[in-house]
Amino acid sequence: MGNQVLISILVIIIIAFILLFVKMKNGIGIFNLKIFGITFIASLATVLSLSNISQNNMTAVFGILGAIIGYLFGLKNPDKGNE
Repeated sequence: MGNQVLISILVIIIIAFILLFVKMKNGIGIFNLKIFGITFIASLATVLSLSNISQNNMTAVFGILGAIIGYLFGLKNPDKGNE
């Protein structure tokens, strides 16, 4: 049962990335980088939460992923200035 859930989630993640790349028409800009990064980190966190890694190791991993997500949410568009 555990493998079926993991495979189902991986299929959903692959479909999400395919749709993401189809919607990216202008290449990788700041906005597209944010969307791609947030989707990737959310996918990675989902897969990691379903894995058999000990809780002590998982805390450090989620801390690093949280720092990356915070950086991505903090990116600003250089064309618009400091709004």
